[in-house]
Amino acid sequence: MVAIFAEGGGIVEGVGCRLGRIHASGEDTRVQLLRCRITPGDAPAPDAPLVLATAGASVMFSHVDVREGPAYGIVVQGQGSKLAASESAVYMCRGHGVVCAEGATAALSASRLSGNAGAGLCATGGGVCVELQDCEVVGNQGSNVVVDSGACVARMSNCILSSSAGGSGVCVIGAGSRAAVESCSLDGNAVCGVVARRGASAELQDCSCSGNTIHGEELKWLCGWGMPYTWGLDC
Repeated sequence: MVAIFAEGGGIVEGVGCRLGRIHASGEDTRVQLLRCRITPGDAPAPDAPLVLATAGASVMFSHVDVREGPAYGIVVQGQGSKLAASESAVYMCRGHGVVCAEGATAALSASRLSGNAGAGLCATGGGVCVELQDCEVVGNQGSNVVVDSGACVARMSNCILSSSAGGSGVCVIGAGSRAAVESCSLDGNAVCGVVARRGASAELQDCSCSGNTIHGEELKWLCGWGMPYTWGLDC
């Protein structure tokens, strides 16, 4: 069952609502929520995200909880699709908390992604851009933030990216994938604070990266010459 379906330039605004699944599709389509809770309901589709924005649609959340999704929490997919979230939370989903894919963008501030069975946030595919500011991405079963499949840019500032139960604080994979991490904590993860592999790049400034089970950073073949950007790193 879908609680909200918007397409073809439709606009839905909600305040103080308890909702099930949301699907927005098409350019100029927008779902804007304030002080809402999104849960799967009594008979959820087992493989459907709780929130899905495709084909250029936008979802804008403030003080919204997305919880206990049977698959992913939020998926924004396709060129022009956008997620903007502030003071919101995505937690206890059975897949990734947030997925940004195939040309979509996501900007989160003062939000929390925690306790998800996959990554807290996964950015994948060409043309993706993700920004996290003042966020907590903690305690996820996979790496807290994953940047994968090339041409993905993720910027994180003043974030806590710690306590991954089965992965790293930030994991960047593939040529063209890039993560810029500034003034963040990447402590106490099950694997590493930062992993960069197969031509990916990670740039860290004024970060802490300690108490990880294996080591602070595993950075290989970055920026074409195999040297990591790690200024200001407190290991």
